[in-house]
Amino acid sequence: MNGPTVWWPLPVAPERWFTEEERAVASSYHRPIERAAFWSSAAQLVGLLVVLGVSRSIDVGTAAVVAAISVAVAVPRMAADGWREFVHEPSFGRHPVSVGAFAFTTAGRIVLEVAALAVVALWIDRATASLTDIVIPAVLAFVVPVVSAVIGPRFVLATHRAIDVPADGVAAHQVQQLAAAHRVEAPRAVVLDPVTFEGANAFATGTGSRVTVAVSRRLLDGPPELFGHVVSHELAHLRRRHLWWSAIASGASLAVIVAVSSVITIAIDADSAASRLPVFVVVAGAVSVPFRLALAWWSRANERQADQDALVLTSVRPAVVKQLHVSDQAAVEPSRAARFFGAHPAPAERLERIERFRTAAPIDAN
Repeated sequence: MNGPTVWWPLPVAPERWFTEEERAVASSYHRPIERAAFWSSAAQLVGLLVVLGVSRSIDVGTAAVVAAISVAVAVPRMAADGWREFVHEPSFGRHPVSVGAFAFTTAGRIVLEVAALAVVALWIDRATASLTDIVIPAVLAFVVPVVSAVIGPRFVLATHRAIDVPADGVAAHQVQQLAAAHRVEAPRAVVLDPVTFEGANAFATGTGSRVTVAVSRRLLDGPPELFGHVVSHELAHLRRRHLWWSAIASGASLAVIVAVSSVITIAIDADSAASRLPVFVVVAGAVSVPFRLALAWWSRANERQADQDALVLTSVRPAVVKQLHVSDQAAVEPSRAARFFGAHPAPAERLERIERFRTAAPIDAN
């Protein structure tokens, strides 16, 4: 088949699909978010450098260093997330997520990550150059993304007040038909509380007979063609096991990062009596960059693949999908960093692919 593959971006200028006003509105919304992310990352780096200096000048235990680094990592991110949910987004007329849901999901993620960091740190801090001391923390690091992939969607279902879509309704019937077309088990269809899960969004999770498709109220009440396309996209992720392959790839990447960073850290601090953890964190941050780029590239390829699978089974107009991006204040003109590190293709590219598919200019899915 002719045309660009799902593995590489389809170059298209944002002005091809979005007006100057639409791009300006999106920029005014996302520019503060990018600034918050930058300052959050800067605060984390400063915190790590402070911990590094203090741990080198004061003989403190590993537990104290782990706690200090955990605070340096967690507090700026929680502050940025809280500002976005409760200060920035409501300015667009949206309801913020409930305090309980935000605290539970955010704390749940951070506790998991900090616990993994603490366990890995104990091994790294006491490690020699033996293979066991390198393999054990790498295995622990591999497990974290896989566990997150299992419990993450369940956090959302548990905290966002999911209720079953009426089984005799048009939406439930459409979900069943799409599941059959994708050759996956008939899923449970639920709609999530609009206060805690907004926009025209959906996600699918589970395996075998325990598949759940969760949709937002606005998607459920919106155009049927948009509902079908978005749900079909999520079912394509399930059929191709993108969630699990991504979790395994993330775990494998994290394991390699931990193993390589451990070797470098032990080599740097072989004769040091101070805690190795700050050095390990800094080294791991540098080593992780190419892995983050590779995982982001693969995520974008998976999104393009799911888009194409959905287009094979459903018909949707680019104008309808464009309205979704505009009403959800999507980053219609992403920054250079977002294009490389973002998990989704740019909206203009996705619209161009839909248009080419509709006009019988096929896109090779390999």
